[in-house]
Amino acid sequence: MSYEPTAAEITALRRMVGEFPAESSDYTDEELTGILTEREGDLHAAAYDIWCWKAAAVASLFDWSADGGEYKQGALYDRYMANAEAEKAQSGLLCGMVVDPTLEILE
Repeated sequence: MSYEPTAAEITALRRMVGEFPAESSDYTDEELTGILTEREGDLHAAAYDIWCWKAAAVASLFDWSADGGEYKQGALYDRYMANAEAEKAQSGLLCGMVVDPTLEILE
């Protein structure tokens, strides 16, 4: 049996990544369904993917000033990556080094 996301899960994912309401979103329901299916329903892992993509989209932005105003667009990348890491921490994604339990300890 394959996993099929519910409408409530798609809405929850939209809210988690700031893509709500759907009419103003960069992601279609079909795209979110695909991401959730790939992540087997792990909303936090799916949100991690999306925040990473959003961070990549703004990575080239930088801070600048003009006409007496300061524009801090470079901070977007850091905020998006912080959101990604927060979602990763709550997800089922493996973090850190995986150690083979069959390895012998050398003394």
